[in-house]
Amino acid sequence: MRSKESTIIKFLIESKNEELNIRSISKSLKMDYKNVYSIIKRLEKALLVKIETFGQSSRVKLNKIVHLCSAALRGQ
Repeated sequence: MRSKESTIIKFLIESKNEELNIRSISKSLKMDYKNVYSIIKRLEKALLVKIETFGQSSRVKLNKIVHLCSAALRGQ
């Protein structure tokens, strides 16, 4: 996994209670929107994230299995 992908996944895990879209992720991580969009699309193909269309925006959520794995790794 590439470092930018892992940075985005870590951010999504840390922000699991917030509603996030690609724009808010790119601003929070100070990354280019186009790069974040491409990475999110790759993560969606790998079934790590789910993209839900909401109006003209797209909500990004981690799949539940990723939450379970991260909790298991933390020993919760």
